Amino acid sequence: MLKLKKQSGYWHVVGTYLGERVRRTTGLRAVNSMKAMAEAVRIKTEKEIVDGQFGPKVTHETFRDAVLRYKEWQILQNKRNKEQEKILENFCDDWGDVLLRDITTDAIMVWSTTKWTKHKPGTVRRYLNDMSSVLNHAANRLDNWNAPKVSKPAANDERDVHFERDEANSFLDWAKSECVHYHPHFLTLISTGVRLGELLALRRPHFGKSNDGVLKVRRRLKKTGKTKTRDIPLTRPMLELAQTFASKSAHEPLYVAQRGNPFSSAGAASTALNEALGEGLKAIGLPFDGEDSMRVHDLRHTFAYLVAKGDGKHGADLGDLQYLMGHEDIKQTMRYRGFIQSRAKGYVSCMLDVS
Repeated sequence: MLKLKKQSGYWHVVGTYLGERVRRTTGLRAVNSMKAMAEAVRIKTEKEIVDGQFGPKVTHETFRDAVLRYKEWQILQNKRNKEQEKILENFCDDWGDVLLRDITTDAIMVWSTTKWTKHKPGTVRRYLNDMSSVLNHAANRLDNWNAPKVSKPAANDERDVHFERDEANSFLDWAKSECVHYHPHFLTLISTGVRLGELLALRRPHFGKSNDGVLKVRRRLKKTGKTKTRDIPLTRPMLELAQTFASKSAHEPLYVAQRGNPFSSAGAASTALNEALGEGLKAIGLPFDGEDSMRVHDLRHTFAYLVAKGDGKHGADLGDLQYLMGHEDIKQTMRYRGFIQSRAKGYVSCMLDVS
């Protein structure tokens, strides 16, 4: 009889049954609440051995089968991602009936380079990350099959696109009169530098008491699972906006879609805000399409730029920016070092005046 064993934080089916040596992950976290489901996998494995379906034959699984199993696993882990599911459904149009054993690194590379010729490297890389997730999950489940390596294009997502102070004010003036519903969204993104996902998670208590004057942003760290909080000082317009949230309940979303409903996903919010942003850029005479146009995430860069620039004399340093931007590693903040006002010119100019 096979047994369940905890390994690397997951339930594994291990042992020898009818001469077959088994070492298979269930893909389920090693917690008591998931032990019953893991037990079902153990029983299924024994049945596969009895029926002669265990071993190399399981590689008759298709890519569509692998996607379905991956989605089931994501749901069990409480990590369901509807945006990712749509991408995987599109993958199944081309790969759905292909056997996993017939999927090769070369085949994936040829497919990706011919299918996504108009996509940016960063976008292609994100799509292929989703494909890798499915294949790697299948490899962990199946015996005698290794996932092919998925070659991904190098992507440099660093951009130096942001508003100048007068441009930001012009855009917010436009939004206040022509795009009233999304004006709070844009004002908050520019004035606090929060990520879009953080914006959607904000609730009234995050603005604290009226005399606090800060926005308390909570972010769950992926590596440690801990929650990190940072306090971002509120500008006068943000304080005024915070007052309009006073009547909201503690659990009511503050930044919602056009019709007043919560956004279905961060992707849906990004699409809607980028569309509105493009209209505003066009209205104030700035590039509104192409590589030089602003994207919603560039509003976060705008915050970093304006804070670092300050009043021309006093601006944030790298340590300040790291805290305000919520970066775990100072290396993430180094991309903004060009924004920081250098004091070198002043030091050099007065050098010869020193007796």
